[in-house]
Amino acid sequence: MTFDRNANIPARPPSRPTAHVLALFVLVLGGVGLAALPGAAPAARAQSANLLYLPDLHSSGYTTSPLPAALLGALDTPLDLRAAGVDRAARVAGIEGFGYSVVEVTNPNAFETQVTARLDKRGRNPQTETFGLDAGMSQILRLGALRRIDDGFWNGTLDARDPVGAVVRSDWRSRGDGPSGGTIIYEALTPSRRFLVPMLVRGVDGLYGEYHIMNADEEGGARTNNVRFQFFNADDGGIESEWEDVVEKGGVVNVDSLEFGTSLTRLPSNLPGGDFVGGFHVQAQYPIVMIMKHNEAFEGGVGAAAVRDWDAAVTEQYLPVVRSNYLGDTLIGLINRENSPVDVELRYQGAPDSPNHAGKEVTQRITMAPRSSAAIDLGARGHGTVAAPAITRGSRPNSGFVGSARIASSGRVQGSVLESSRWMTMTRTAAAWNPFTPEDLGETFVVPAARHMSGKRVTQFAIHNPGDAPLNAGISYVAIEGQVGTQAGQVMVPPGETRMLATDGKVDFIARATIASDGPVAVLVYDTPFATLADFDNRDNLLDMSAYRPIRIGEGDLVTPRPPPTIRPTVTSTPTEAPPGETPDPTATATESPDGTPIGWAYMPWSYRSR
Repeated sequence: MTFDRNANIPARPPSRPTAHVLALFVLVLGGVGLAALPGAAPAARAQSANLLYLPDLHSSGYTTSPLPAALLGALDTPLDLRAAGVDRAARVAGIEGFGYSVVEVTNPNAFETQVTARLDKRGRNPQTETFGLDAGMSQILRLGALRRIDDGFWNGTLDARDPVGAVVRSDWRSRGDGPSGGTIIYEALTPSRRFLVPMLVRGVDGLYGEYHIMNADEEGGARTNNVRFQFFNADDGGIESEWEDVVEKGGVVNVDSLEFGTSLTRLPSNLPGGDFVGGFHVQAQYPIVMIMKHNEAFEGGVGAAAVRDWDAAVTEQYLPVVRSNYLGDTLIGLINRENSPVDVELRYQGAPDSPNHAGKEVTQRITMAPRSSAAIDLGARGHGTVAAPAITRGSRPNSGFVGSARIASSGRVQGSVLESSRWMTMTRTAAAWNPFTPEDLGETFVVPAARHMSGKRVTQFAIHNPGDAPLNAGISYVAIEGQVGTQAGQVMVPPGETRMLATDGKVDFIARATIASDGPVAVLVYDTPFATLADFDNRDNLLDMSAYRPIRIGEGDLVTPRPPPTIRPTVTSTPTEAPPGETPDPTATATESPDGTPIGWAYMPWSYRSR
């Protein structure tokens, strides 16, 4: 049975992005810091698995181009920019056409393994690719290099003999083999039945959210999967709207907030101009995987991140990088897992080189209603649903704040981050990523395919130390394409701070990168079109930026040799307090699926409000 309780809300035409000049966005090449935090518990499990899901893949057909190494194609300067006296030879466009996807797979084991990629064009043209993967190595599977892959939207799985890790990278191109600038990167996924989506945007910075769900039910029989969504209001946690998707076995369903008449289009506006930002709860009859994409529908950046499951809601989270009018702005989404109100404290710590609040802390406190979501906007365009923090943004471009943040809450909360920068009338870059929980921290991480100037991209690593003692971190590389040379880097990260390392050198290369540290860290990977600040000043170089979490490697797995530490301090850590016990859903009713497994839909007694 399908239903949509907000069907009486009229569809709203999408709002075009408003012209607004925001600061250009680049990564900080120096350090960013956060005041010393309570010690964080070490990671408990690795991110690799024998079966990984790839819900959103793209191909514009077979090509001999060495994707993504082609350069940006020249296009005309838009009229509104030309009228403003801007002369440039190229521009970005978000998602245009099918684009090209690559799957970057890494083997963390001390022995060779075999991987089978099963690809499917939304129920048509199933394809299988099997390849061997040496111990401690990575391989890039390019859909555009497979002759049997035609243009269209694809999905698939990686079925490995031994646990592997992977990320998906998709590039969109304006014409020919020149990239349009739109790029998304997300981690390959493992399934669950219950999820929290902290943030969907509709019209924010011209970005429109779009979720993708893949049926990950591996049991026998052609079972369809019922997936229910519930959005709760921020006043008292009452149910605001509810809808359901039905996903065929092995199939994918995607819903775009830009399209007319969808459940996302009809969500009641909570921002000026009919825009929306908020989160919702998801429960599936059988296992699924899910990603959230944010696309600048008219011109500009695009971001994507994995949607994390119910158990990723915790009482402590870490954000390695946040910014306000400093090379871009950060939008933080939070959602409350509990059936009771939750108090949340956000501590923003200025980096040593931040124009405002350098080395100082700004504290923000909010209270979230049961099951509700909240958006915190560090920008100036009013996209938050709660009051903004008392951060000084400055009066000139790039004169605001850059630093890190910690989120502490009285109950279990899950977060997500959307970074964006605007230039003239466009959202130039957009990057989506998930904050780190204590369990996400680790001492070894792997980036399957780091880049240096390959396709005009540079990989940068934000290494955050949430502990209370300094630690050492280093990066080593194993070449996949091109000659790496002497690229290993090392940095000491003070307690509670973040440091940036980036690929460097004069030759292009793609390499497997291993980040190793002396204690638990959070590592956020940026894929950028600029190696230095000077590169970013080139307005013709308008490629998008992406951010994602690398593959955490557990104890006993193979890693490339660690750089010898220059200091080896003792890191003391205190485990975080155990989260409160599970709170039952009100008036939950459980029915049985065909295999006897309880479905456990929750029907909420609060009144439904329509606007």
